[in-house]
Amino acid sequence: MAAAACLSAALAFAEEVSADEARTAVENWLASGAAMGCSDLAAGIVSGVDSYEGSGGTGRFHAISIRGEDGSKRGYVVTSAETKMTP
Repeated sequence: MAAAACLSAALAFAEEVSADEARTAVENWLASGAAMGCSDLAAGIVSGVDSYEGSGGTGRFHAISIRGEDGSKRGYVVTSAETKMTP
């Protein structure tokens, strides 16, 4: 029981994921080839990051815009702005 309480307390605090960290994560994901199932994104480059926060400071996330080398819109990737929440 004590171990569960300690684990719950440790998970209660999330660390912030900055817009720069989210951008780097998506750039690395694109470079790794993991986006191959998303052909529109696979050949894209990160063109910007917009950060959002829900009411009361909940539901924070980053939307990372992806463009082609020719500047055409390719899509976007959404990441959480904290380590506790899944996007």
